[in-house]
Amino acid sequence: MIIGSSFSGRQRLAKRFTKNCFDPQDYQCGLSVYVRRLEVDQTKIRALIWTLPGLETYRSINNHYLQQAMGVIITYDITCCDNDFENWFLYLEDNGLFNENTAIMLVGTKLDLEHNRAVKTERGKDIADRHSFMFMETSALANINVEEAFKRVIRKAQEIRKVRKEKGEKVETKKNEALKKC
Repeated sequence: MIIGSSFSGRQRLAKRFTKNCFDPQDYQCGLSVYVRRLEVDQTKIRALIWTLPGLETYRSINNHYLQQAMGVIITYDITCCDNDFENWFLYLEDNGLFNENTAIMLVGTKLDLEHNRAVKTERGKDIADRHSFMFMETSALANINVEEAFKRVIRKAQEIRKVRKEKGEKVETKKNEALKKC
């Protein structure tokens, strides 16, 4: 699941990971779903990537999808000092979506625009650390850290699922379509 404010690069990050393409003219609004089959740590995975709209009016709809996510990537634009990722954290927290059963990563996007940076890397790291999230900066345009960001979230989600199974918890397949073995 990828969430973030409008123009934070959610769709382009998903497209780079799933289709290995970047289209600067492609502006999508609303919910999009992407699929990619890959191997992570010798396990074949079918990653189902949902990009949720960032507009305030859609947040109640997003809640339904987020509750079923095994992994969440929260995106923000490193060139924009007016990011609302703190509001996303509050939203997730208020709706009980922060829990030990979800792998969460804060991702700064548009790393190729380093010369226009408005949010320091240290700020992103500090915010992620404060919430116990993973952290990474990426560029969909230059294909920097995109693969690694998704693979880290997938690995963490796999670890969480394994621990839950070892504890005897029921891990429902229906809710775990985001990481399904091929």
